[in-house]
Amino acid sequence: YQLPRRDRPEPQGSPGVVLTFGIIGIALMSTGILGLIFSIIGLAKASSYQNKYGNISGQVRTGRILSIVGIILSILMIILWVFIIVMIVKSYDHIHTYGSYHSSYGSYRF
Repeated sequence: YQLPRRDRPEPQGSPGVVLTFGIIGIALMSTGILGLIFSIIGLAKASSYQNKYGNISGQVRTGRILSIVGIILSILMIILWVFIIVMIVKSYDHIHTYGSYHSSYGSYRF
């Protein structure tokens, strides 16, 4: 009795690596850049795994979805961080240009 031949090699890479990078990308998305880097690596590993072995397991599929979500959220966080930095710089310039800060609670002189 012969075992049936397989067209594709048996998966030797760990699908858990893709899932791990996806989880790390989501966990670090608040930093922006780090979340984006880990999510891109996770997505690349998922694509590589799919190209090499054809079908993808549950862990690879979940890691791929987490990586895509991590990329989107990391880009949004980068935009938010840029907005926050711009607002801080603008308020700092405003305070030092006019010498005071006006708010609904009153004005303060520096």
